[in-house]
Amino acid sequence: SGLLTSVHAFANDPERGVFILGILALFTGGALTLFAARAGAMEARGVFSMVSRESALLVNNILLAVACFVVFFGTLWPIVAEMFFDRKLSVGAPFFNAAFTPFMVLLGLILPVGSMLPWKRGRLGRTAWSLRYVFVLCLALAGLVWLRALAGQGRPRWVAPSSEMALCAALLAYFIYVGGDIYRDRFMLLLLPLGYFALARHLDLARAPRRLAAVGVVLALCLGGAFAGDQRLRWQAQNRHHDMFVELGLFLREAHPGAVLATGAAGKIPFYSRLETIDILGLNDRHIAMVEPDGANPGHNKFDADYVFGRRPDVICTFLLPGGDLAFGFERRIYEPLGYQLRHLALRAPHDGVAVADIAGMDVDAVFARYGADVGMGCVVRERQRF
Repeated sequence: SGLLTSVHAFANDPERGVFILGILALFTGGALTLFAARAGAMEARGVFSMVSRESALLVNNILLAVACFVVFFGTLWPIVAEMFFDRKLSVGAPFFNAAFTPFMVLLGLILPVGSMLPWKRGRLGRTAWSLRYVFVLCLALAGLVWLRALAGQGRPRWVAPSSEMALCAALLAYFIYVGGDIYRDRFMLLLLPLGYFALARHLDLARAPRRLAAVGVVLALCLGGAFAGDQRLRWQAQNRHHDMFVELGLFLREAHPGAVLATGAAGKIPFYSRLETIDILGLNDRHIAMVEPDGANPGHNKFDADYVFGRRPDVICTFLLPGGDLAFGFERRIYEPLGYQLRHLALRAPHDGVAVADIAGMDVDAVFARYGADVGMGCVVRERQRF
């Protein structure tokens, strides 16, 4: 109609507008239709406390809805003012910055804590304490941003290149502290400071300290939320004295001295077991490193089970899957005819003081029923007489 023209209208082309409206109607209408069709079967069966992950998700949705309303109000208010009050108004960036930013800052503060809260019921103090290192990291990033802004004003000049190096060093220290050997995204570690540096140069943030500070605060909040969801950090908070990989390595050292081990976690397990190790993910194996990748999962997308079986390891340890298969192609229908039997299970959290359970002869479904989410790495052991 031409009544409202803004960056949200994309264009005044009516055909394009009808196309976008059709997409919105399809996805929104389809979702509401599915919800209406299943409404009779939906009922609230659980009760959760005010301090829980459910409450955090609810607050997240409320804040996002309010932020959407702020954008809606700021976009349409000039039209309402002109129609009913005969006043011409212009709502620009100052309004949106003042009205929108507080909700996003609050959302950024709730995000890391909410993602760490347990379902149903939790303790806010314990959760916040487990995130103390994340908060320190966020403060350090904010300090780097502030120094970067000072560098943009010409004082002091040495801060400009040093801030990226300090950011990289801080991230590297964090990954080492939490046990970065299990992180798939560790291969992208250097991209974050480089991306920050490229963004600063692209947006010419050195000449716009306020814009630089805003970008830095958003970056710090996003990093806080991302690090808060790291499973390894959660393990440290909940199982401070238990590390599945360390426990498995120590167990194998005692149970299978002198054996040849094949595992995908070729860090702590070989170190603590002191066993000769075949890395089934190829990080230190020439043959596997040269195979074609299976998927886009850096460091975990190259494996060759037939090649590993051909080297006849005594013990193969990797993540246990339903049905008795092991991750990375070590299927039960293959390893059992070759003389391997499922013997040990490394638990993510100890059960009755047991870190590595003996599951020889147990039904795999019974293993998953007993240990549930704590099922970790399964170990199959070769019967030497079969070769």
